[in-house]
Amino acid sequence: MQIKIFKMGQFQSINSKTVRLSILDDSVALDETYDRVESILKNLCDTNEEKEILNCWEKIVSKKCRNPLQLWSAFGLAMRALENWGKHRSFLAFSIRQVELSQEFEKSSDLFVGMDSVNSAILVADSYLNMAKGNLLMSQYKNSEKYATKCLSVLCSVRKSNLNAIKLSGYAYLYKARSNLGFSNFRNALEDLERSLRVAHDQEDRRLECFACCAMGALYLQLKDYEKGNFFSIKSCEIWTQCGSNWSTRTKVTTQLNLAEAYRKVGKIEDAMVIGEEAMKIAIENDDRSCQAYAMLCFADIHRVRKDEERSLPRYNSASGLMLETGDQFGYMMSTIGKAKLYLQTKDYQKAIQEYFAGQKIAEAIGNKITSMHIHGELALLFQRLSNQDEARVRTLRYHRLLETMELFCGICAEPMAEKNEQLEALPCSHFFHLKCVSNNDALEMRMCPSCQKKPMKQATL
Repeated sequence: MQIKIFKMGQFQSINSKTVRLSILDDSVALDETYDRVESILKNLCDTNEEKEILNCWEKIVSKKCRNPLQLWSAFGLAMRALENWGKHRSFLAFSIRQVELSQEFEKSSDLFVGMDSVNSAILVADSYLNMAKGNLLMSQYKNSEKYATKCLSVLCSVRKSNLNAIKLSGYAYLYKARSNLGFSNFRNALEDLERSLRVAHDQEDRRLECFACCAMGALYLQLKDYEKGNFFSIKSCEIWTQCGSNWSTRTKVTTQLNLAEAYRKVGKIEDAMVIGEEAMKIAIENDDRSCQAYAMLCFADIHRVRKDEERSLPRYNSASGLMLETGDQFGYMMSTIGKAKLYLQTKDYQKAIQEYFAGQKIAEAIGNKITSMHIHGELALLFQRLSNQDEARVRTLRYHRLLETMELFCGICAEPMAEKNEQLEALPCSHFFHLKCVSNNDALEMRMCPSCQKKPMKQATL
């Protein structure tokens, strides 16, 4: 038996054991089908309101598709283009419709002609994963984690016997990890990233390994272990250099911007600027507004570190505008906090407070606890400087409360983590400690975690 996969104006027969997977497909080889999809979408995006793009697209492609399965594949191609342009709101709307199509498949056995139960489950799981990705792009971490979990639930019964299902589970763990990272749930994020990396290694999926290393780098940068943050960021770029010639340019830009951020954290300002400029050039060439926004944020941070306020502020404003355009709440929050730090640097304290309050509101809305914690810490110091002791005390209490919520205290020395650049160690139970404490602690000899006292100890390695 065969199924037919959508080709704009024509159809390509493939074996029933193969299903087009939008998440797994990252080739830059643009065939005639993708060119046509991109052309139609570009015209719709240029001539219609954002809320009308989905309906107009479906009307056009429905005439060219013989069944909902072909329409589902068409949506997968469209979402790839929308992501590349930074059209995150449209991506999310399209992913919702794709999930609805996949649910129609579940209800109607007629639509499964030529498709076995394994491939039908993979198709449904892929739809949920697109939903997870769309919500992640919009910093809606709760929804993203929910749909990544749904994807894993659908794959549970088939991923042991199907390579595509196994690979798809690796991406589901990746998006779960990034959602937990958005919530500042570092222990769960680390566990899911390690699962994602295991799938990548077992299946020799270098692209998944590249993305997982990017996320691991971001995790350690947030915890201020800049050595590990740089290690994983460099590793992701090395993987792209070795294997990414056929991957999308967005993957390259993402790894570059991640590395630029890591370099800036350790004071490699010139290297960070060079990498950021290359990333910006590629993003502009590909009309990738989202990556342009992060490149602009990178430049703004670098100029702030250089104390070049005249260049820094306009770039923060440009980054903020692009983040609003793409619907990236996390990026907008980081731009806002960057401006607050800039105003603090220039001793414009009232504007700094105003920007910190704005950043705090976003951090609380999206659930990013570590950013909220750092804002409380900055405000506590600022209010002390302004002799507002009551407000400084309130901010200090909130800072420490968030430290406890995120379990960012070393279980050996009881001192806080993520306050300054220092090396950390994650044990197999995913509890974090200061590396120096783990190295000198007698609990290691008992092969037990000092925090949970349950998990056997193993040597934790990068």
